[in-house]
Amino acid sequence: MMMKKTIGTIRLFLLFQRYNVKNILKEVWSCLWLFGIVCAVMSCEVWIPYIIGFVTNNAWWYGIGSACWLFWLGPFTPFIPLCIAITLGLKKLFK
Repeated sequence: MMMKKTIGTIRLFLLFQRYNVKNILKEVWSCLWLFGIVCAVMSCEVWIPYIIGFVTNNAWWYGIGSACWLFWLGPFTPFIPLCIAITLGLKKLFK
Protein backbone atom coordinates (compact mmCIF):
# COMPACT_ATOMS: atom_id res chain seq x y z
CA MET A 1 0.00 0.00 0.00
CA MET A 2 2.75 2.42 0.96
CA MET A 3 4.79 1.48 -2.13
CA LYS A 4 1.89 2.29 -4.51
CA LYS A 5 1.38 5.65 -2.87
CA THR A 6 5.10 6.45 -3.13
CA ILE A 7 5.24 5.43 -6.80
CA GLY A 8 2.14 7.53 -7.53
CA THR A 9 3.69 10.52 -5.77
CA ILE A 10 6.97 10.13 -7.67
CA ARG A 11 5.10 9.81 -10.98
CA LEU A 12 3.06 12.92 -10.26
CA PHE A 13 6.22 14.80 -9.28
CA LEU A 14 7.98 13.79 -12.52
CA LEU A 15 4.99 14.84 -14.64
CA PHE A 16 4.93 18.18 -12.86
CA GLN A 17 8.67 18.64 -13.45
CA ARG A 18 8.34 17.79 -17.14
CA TYR A 19 5.60 20.40 -17.48
CA ASN A 20 7.78 23.02 -15.73
CA VAL A 21 10.86 22.22 -17.80
CA LYS A 22 8.85 22.52 -21.03
CA ASN A 23 7.54 25.94 -20.01
CA ILE A 24 10.98 27.14 -18.95
CA LEU A 25 12.51 26.02 -22.25
CA LYS A 26 9.74 27.78 -24.21
CA GLU A 27 10.40 30.96 -22.24
CA VAL A 28 14.17 30.74 -22.81
CA TRP A 29 13.70 30.09 -26.54
CA SER A 30 11.39 33.08 -26.96
CA CYS A 31 13.87 35.29 -25.12
CA LEU A 32 16.77 34.03 -27.25
CA TRP A 33 15.19 34.84 -30.59
CA LEU A 34 14.03 38.21 -29.28
CA PHE A 35 17.57 38.87 -27.99
CA GLY A 36 18.94 37.99 -31.43
CA ILE A 37 16.58 40.43 -33.13
CA VAL A 38 17.43 43.19 -30.65
CA CYS A 39 21.17 42.59 -31.14
CA ALA A 40 20.74 42.68 -34.93
CA VAL A 41 18.82 45.95 -34.79
CA MET A 42 21.18 47.52 -32.25
CA SER A 43 24.24 46.56 -34.30
CA CYS A 44 22.86 47.69 -37.67
CA GLU A 45 25.44 50.47 -37.68
CA VAL A 46 27.99 47.66 -37.96
CA TRP A 47 26.50 45.29 -40.50
CA ILE A 48 25.09 47.90 -42.89
CA PRO A 49 28.60 49.30 -43.65
CA TYR A 50 29.80 45.71 -44.13
CA ILE A 51 27.00 45.08 -46.66
CA ILE A 52 27.71 48.37 -48.45
CA GLY A 53 31.43 47.53 -48.51
CA PHE A 54 30.68 44.09 -49.95
CA VAL A 55 28.40 45.51 -52.65
CA THR A 56 30.68 48.39 -53.64
CA ASN A 57 33.93 46.51 -53.01
CA ASN A 58 35.22 49.52 -51.06
CA ALA A 59 37.48 48.80 -48.09
CA TRP A 60 36.61 52.12 -46.45
CA TRP A 61 33.16 50.78 -45.52
CA TYR A 62 34.75 47.72 -43.92
CA GLY A 63 36.87 50.07 -41.84
CA ILE A 64 33.82 52.06 -40.70
CA GLY A 65 31.97 48.88 -39.75
CA SER A 66 34.99 47.50 -37.90
CA ALA A 67 35.52 50.78 -36.04
CA CYS A 68 31.90 50.80 -34.87
CA TRP A 69 32.12 47.15 -33.84
CA LEU A 70 35.35 47.73 -31.90
CA PHE A 71 33.77 50.72 -30.15
CA TRP A 72 30.71 48.71 -29.04
CA LEU A 73 32.85 45.78 -27.92
CA GLY A 74 34.97 48.06 -25.77
CA PRO A 75 35.05 47.57 -22.01
CA PHE A 76 33.10 50.71 -21.08
CA THR A 77 30.30 50.56 -23.64
CA PRO A 78 27.04 48.97 -22.52
CA PHE A 79 26.08 47.09 -25.69
CA ILE A 80 25.18 43.71 -24.16
CA PRO A 81 23.50 45.17 -21.03
CA LEU A 82 21.46 47.47 -23.29
CA CYS A 83 20.43 44.54 -25.47
CA ILE A 84 19.44 42.51 -22.41
CA ALA A 85 17.46 45.40 -20.93
CA ILE A 86 15.63 46.08 -24.19
CA THR A 87 14.90 42.37 -24.61
CA LEU A 88 13.44 42.10 -21.13
CA GLY A 89 11.43 45.29 -21.65
CA LEU A 90 10.01 44.02 -24.93
CA LYS A 91 9.26 40.64 -23.37
CA LYS A 92 7.33 42.35 -20.59
CA LEU A 93 5.57 44.60 -23.11
CA PHE A 94 4.46 41.60 -25.19
CA LYS A 95 2.99 39.89 -22.13
